Amino acid sequence: MKQLFICTILCITFNTVVQAQTLDEFRSQQKKELSKLSKQQSQGIQSEEDKYIQYRLEATKAFRNYLKEEWIAFNAFKANPMPKSVEPEKIPVAPKKKRKKNIVEREHVDKIIIPMTTLSAHKQDQIVALPASLEIEDVDSELRFDATYKFSFYGEKLTLWIPEAWCEVEGKTPFSSEMISTVYDQWNQLDVMYVKEQLEDFKEQYSLNDWAFYMLISKAGTALFEDNPNLSTLWTWFFMLDQQYDVRIAFDQTTITMLMHTDVEVYRLSYMTVDDKRYYLTANKNGEWYTYNKQYDGANKPVNLTFSQPVDLKKDMVTREVGFKFQRQQYQFEFAYNKNLIDFYNDYPSIAVQEYFITPITEQMQDDLEKQIKPVLDTFDSKQDKLSFLLTFVQEGFPYKRDVEQFGKEKYFYIEDMFAYPYSDCEDRSVLLSYLAHHYLQIRTLGVWTPGHMFIAVGLDPSSGDIVYYKKEPFTVCDPTYLGAKIGQGMPDAMKSEMSIIPCH
Repeated sequence: MKQLFICTILCITFNTVVQAQTLDEFRSQQKKELSKLSKQQSQGIQSEEDKYIQYRLEATKAFRNYLKEEWIAFNAFKANPMPKSVEPEKIPVAPKKKRKKNIVEREHVDKIIIPMTTLSAHKQDQIVALPASLEIEDVDSELRFDATYKFSFYGEKLTLWIPEAWCEVEGKTPFSSEMISTVYDQWNQLDVMYVKEQLEDFKEQYSLNDWAFYMLISKAGTALFEDNPNLSTLWTWFFMLDQQYDVRIAFDQTTITMLMHTDVEVYRLSYMTVDDKRYYLTANKNGEWYTYNKQYDGANKPVNLTFSQPVDLKKDMVTREVGFKFQRQQYQFEFAYNKNLIDFYNDYPSIAVQEYFITPITEQMQDDLEKQIKPVLDTFDSKQDKLSFLLTFVQEGFPYKRDVEQFGKEKYFYIEDMFAYPYSDCEDRSVLLSYLAHHYLQIRTLGVWTPGHMFIAVGLDPSSGDIVYYKKEPFTVCDPTYLGAKIGQGMPDAMKSEMSIIPCH
């Protein structure tokens, strides 16, 4: 028995020693593996940076030669106006008498048919050689010290750390391909990655899409070259090109402009056609411009103007009260909007109206709607009653006025704009109602465009009223501008007109 006890103790001791040794070995092995992994990750990051540097060296070397070649003269064409809308001067009031069902067949319409100006541009038959002489100060490629440049971006004071060598170039008229090529060469000798990373951090921080990113780079360029807008434009082009956007540079006798190929049509910006692609001019001037014929290798991304997420700008909140009566009960709501976002939208280009229907709203606006509108909707049993409440909310809660009277021009609203401006018209109301109907009732919506008017149609079929058929499916008319109109009640003239359909949600 004693021998058995001693044997057991020895076995336990032996196993403990083995386990201790195994644990030590495991820890040692783990440290080695973690060290190896860390080294691999570091090498991977370095490898990606090396790939980027190698790519830039090869791409910029070829592109420098392109820039030194003779540039070609193109004609920039007048900006396309926004589609004209002959809206009623005063908000129309619907008769209280119910109307019979009016079915409008629109089965053949598969997409929006808003008229667009035909693209046409003519390259000059003769290639014009341009002067290549211009005095430019030499730039020391060594980074002597960093300078800080502060600029404002919709309520936020941003600081850009940038070597002063970036600003030690001079752009003088008359412009030439040689002058632009020289500046491009000088900037490429500097630490591009250092500045690029700062700009990309701003883009991520504020959830900027491509055009908003261009706006930020442009504002930074203005801070750097405050007395020379042409160098600011060149600097903006340089970094947009580095991001592989399909952008170009062009000049006339007095101005350098960016040319930007976009993913949607842009109104009120002059444009030209190069290689069968439309480019919009940031200078927004018609006439003859000179640009290079070959593009930077890999710069093929169109500049995106749509929003996959709301722009997240610094908060400067303002409240708006909205009051109306529904079923003899008075409702009063208060909504907050970000003034900086409204200023941003005001500077943003006007694009096709269908894009406004699908732009996401801010978290603040969504929360306000959720806390105030949804509890009321939950008191109604049927979707018809809920939709009637939303329809009345938009019809009576927002005063009507034509854009030409409020702004002196046509202007489409994003949803937050509805709460920021004192008046709205039919397109703006349609965008808001479409969002509310889809978000809270989970029903499909269409935007319906007629000459001089816009309303929506929803995937909800009442017993009577006006119905639009789209792809063999019925959609009931809901007009947020026709004051007092019920579900299925459209303006008589609009229901007789030719219609274009915008699939929204």
